[in-house]
Amino acid sequence: MSPEEQLARHAEIRAVRDRCMTATLLCLDRKQRIVFILGSIFNVSSTIAAEILDISPENFRKQLSRAKADLFQFMEANCGLINPRNSCRC
Repeated sequence: MSPEEQLARHAEIRAVRDRCMTATLLCLDRKQRIVFILGSIFNVSSTIAAEILDISPENFRKQLSRAKADLFQFMEANCGLINPRNSCRC
């Protein structure tokens, strides 16, 4: 594979990955998306995230746990990489 073909392939993989991530995040409601992005993508501490969201750190951790569980349920029901019985392969 030529360097140009490799670059094109990597660009295609990034585009599919970005669309897949967007789709999975949209299975969460707005509040869950914010919590998930702060806690799981940006790795913001529960103390700082709680301050941003004006909730307690314990509440943030509980909401993050629920968002992760909801995301897992969505992936289990839709993603063929997680559950081979599903058709989506991104």
